[in-house]
Parts: sequence; C-alpha cells; structure tokens
Amino acid sequence: MAQGIESIGLWIAALGTTLIASVSKEGEASKLYVIGTCSAAIGAILSALAATRTVKIRKVVREKLEKRGTFLRAIGFALVAEAKGMPSSIRIAGAFRSIGNAVALLGLELPSSNKKREKLIEEGNVLAVLGGSYEIVEAERPTTRVERIRFYGNILETVGDALSLNIE
Repeated sequence: MAQGIESIGLWIAALGTTLIASVSKEGEASKLYVIGTCSAAIGAILSALAATRTVKIRKVVREKLEKRGTFLRAIGFALVAEAKGMPSSIRIAGAFRSIGNAVALLGLELPSSNKKREKLIEEGNVLAVLGGSYEIVEAERPTTRVERIRFYGNILETVGDALSLNIE
C-alpha cells in the first residue's frame, strides 16, 4: 500500500509542478524561473513514472528514471532559487527544494544494501517538503489568476511530496 501512496503522491506533486510551469511564462517571471519550473515539472513526471509499479518498466530503466527525475528537480529548483524578480519566499523555497532533491539524489546513488541510502532519500524529501511549506506559509494572498495557479500548484506539489515520503 505504501508504494501506491508514494506513487499517487508523486503524481500529485507532478500535477502541481506542471501547473506552476504552465503559467511561468506569464507575468514578471525571469527566464531562469521559466526554465527552472519546466525542468522541475519534467523531473516530477519522470519520478512519478518511475514510482508507478503498474507501469511495466525494467528495474534498470526505472532506477534511471528516478535518478534523472530527481536530478532535473534539483536543477530546476536551483534555477528557481536564482531567478531574479521573484518573491524571496519562492526563491528560498526553491533553494530548500533543490538541496532536498540533491540529498535524495545522493541517496539514490548509493547501493540498495547501504543503510544510509533510505535515510538520505527521506531527509532530502523532507527538506523539499519544508521548502514548499515555507512558500505556502509566506505567500501573500494571491490576487491574479497566475498567482492563484502558482499558489494552488505549490499546495498540490507540497502535499504530493509529503504523501510520497516513505517514513515509517
């Protein structure tokens, strides 16, 4: 059952990230923000696909998808953190999410037998959820359509990431 919840969580996160990316070209967004949100959205979709056990994918391919998805999310959120003209809450959240995904990627690079692997993945995912939570708490009341889509997309992404945590 935990695998199913993890997969559903990642698909919800992918939906949220994709919503944010869909409006990233509108408004005051810089090119770094647009590229970053698109990269993070593609990475979220790859990670969700890798976690979906009902999709028949060889184990080696599944592991590569998971690593590449996490890598794209880490890079994407790093670009969001560096984007000029964006509110500081978005940039700080991007930094937390980028570091979290980098830590999770470090865990994914360890062999399955290594005891630190799952701990690093969990800690990285917690950092990513903290980043999203910070952005939600610090967000000003959204007034425009783009701000509302970003806000609710962030909520979906954060809730999805939280659901995908494999903490027992």
